[in-house]
Amino acid sequence: MADARIHMEKAVMVLLLIGFAVFLPACGTLKEEKERMQAMAAVGEANAVKYIREKYGFEPEVVQAKACTVRDAGFKLQTTGSVDVWMAHGQQEFRVHISGEEEGKEGLDDYQYGLIKAEAKAYFSGLLGYEIYEMDLIDAGEKFYAAIKRSTNGGG
Repeated sequence: MADARIHMEKAVMVLLLIGFAVFLPACGTLKEEKERMQAMAAVGEANAVKYIREKYGFEPEVVQAKACTVRDAGFKLQTTGSVDVWMAHGQQEFRVHISGEEEGKEGLDDYQYGLIKAEAKAYFSGLLGYEIYEMDLIDAGEKFYAAIKRSTNGGG
């Protein structure tokens, strides 16, 4: 009885080791892919600096650049070709989403988000005649979305 138990434990241990040997490397990122992500991050960082310099006329401080990734069907990380670059200028932090595959200056940023939000709040508060809050906008958006859904699926 003791021999059977020992053989069973050994068999389980061997199966576990084989499982780790087969599946564990599949969960990680290959060295080549990591190097590719780092190269993309460097290109994206340079692109982001040029983009901000051309769009706003100042030299931003780069906080971090990271290649955007998705997991494929085998759960391996793959790059999307885009890079997210976190930047700062003075006391303001912002993010730029830009290509990391090739040199270019087309991207998206949220540098003016605070300004746009403040101006929109002032504009709509002026129209309504009272101060509005973010929750008012969220609630209005949800009601609008619900009305659209009702009108497009037979009023349900």
